[in-house]
Amino acid sequence: MRWIEKPRHERQNDVYELTQKIFEDSPDRFWLSGDQDGPDQQIMNILLPAGEDIYYNIVMMTAQLKASRMAAYSLGQLPGERLAITPALLNSLGMLNQELFILDHESEKGIGLEIVLNVKGLTHAVIDEVLGRFIDNGQIPLQMRPINPYDLVSRMAKAREEKQHDNYPI
Repeated sequence: MRWIEKPRHERQNDVYELTQKIFEDSPDRFWLSGDQDGPDQQIMNILLPAGEDIYYNIVMMTAQLKASRMAAYSLGQLPGERLAITPALLNSLGMLNQELFILDHESEKGIGLEIVLNVKGLTHAVIDEVLGRFIDNGQIPLQMRPINPYDLVSRMAKAREEKQHDNYPI
């Protein structure tokens, strides 16, 4: 049974427990994640209370990670493999031309969202700003911005130079 199909009182309890955990573990935040944010962080799983009996289960990632995954899949790399930052992969990064805000209907916990941002890394400030705008906008999807493919290529070329392949899981 998907989370949203559970009885209302069970969902309310889940959201109450999540909210209490946020206040106990990180009183400076209004969202919860088991991942550590930072300038090199490329993907985060975030829980955000959305109301009395519901929360958002968010996968937030950088545009360079999303584009690299898309390119890697098209070049035959498989999930779980180490990302090969090759010239062919760099040439394919242009297939992602704008940031994304996608509703995930298959989420097992809460309302699933995938948010792809054109940033170098997922820092606390970036996450707070995006989630704050989403809440202030009445929980309506944000206007996403176009992406310059050159930015993605330069970030991935730098990751290859600095041997940061492990920051980009397929």
